[in-house]
Amino acid sequence: MRHDYPSKVAGLISKTNKKVIRGGRWIIMTHGEVYAKEYGWNAEFEGLVAKIVSDYASAAMSNTRSSNNSNINNNTNNNNDIMTNNNNNDNNDNNQDDDVSYRQRAWIAEYHGKRVGCIMCVPGISNDEKEARLRILLVTPEARGLGAGRRLVDECVKFATNIGCSRVTLWTNDVLVAARRIYQAAGFQLVDEFKHRSFGVDLMGQNWRLDIEQQQHKSSSPLQSSSPSISKPTSS
Repeated sequence: MRHDYPSKVAGLISKTNKKVIRGGRWIIMTHGEVYAKEYGWNAEFEGLVAKIVSDYASAAMSNTRSSNNSNINNNTNNNNDIMTNNNNNDNNDNNQDDDVSYRQRAWIAEYHGKRVGCIMCVPGISNDEKEARLRILLVTPEARGLGAGRRLVDECVKFATNIGCSRVTLWTNDVLVAARRIYQAAGFQLVDEFKHRSFGVDLMGQNWRLDIEQQQHKSSSPLQSSSPSISKPTSS
């Protein structure tokens, strides 16, 4: 079995709008192609993914404008010399990953320079700052079996933890069996499920939830430290 991880999990930070938009086009197109081929889902699903990406990009641009205005005000009131200001700006750019003022993040996994997967972490639908929402996990067929899906989910949960969230929620469908195994291995628990017709097919929708503090407690226990192995992650 192959066990090498993707060579790069590139964080598309909300601050870097250009990267978000470029990555967004790939996310939308790849979701549409993979789900149409493997599950027979129609263009309605691609439209849903496009809206998710659009909402992410809109929030990113809004946050960037707010940040730029704040920086202008700070520089106006700053009595330090120009060189000091420039150094501070450079440090801010280099440490974007540590900036928790942006409560969303997206990642694209790359393997040998090719995009092979993605995931997003965005604010929860309840508008509660303690809740994050995992969205649009996808691993392309040629990259399955590398552990990319689990690594992407881990990155999402890690980010949610770092910004102070106590739980992560997600919505999926029961036909996405391999993806659900990844969620279960990460500690997510099924909350409820419901029948619905979407994307041109009949589906069983599911809501899942991860209690971060509870999962951390389990992970610290020797009796609970092992997780089911995921041999073939796939899209969700």
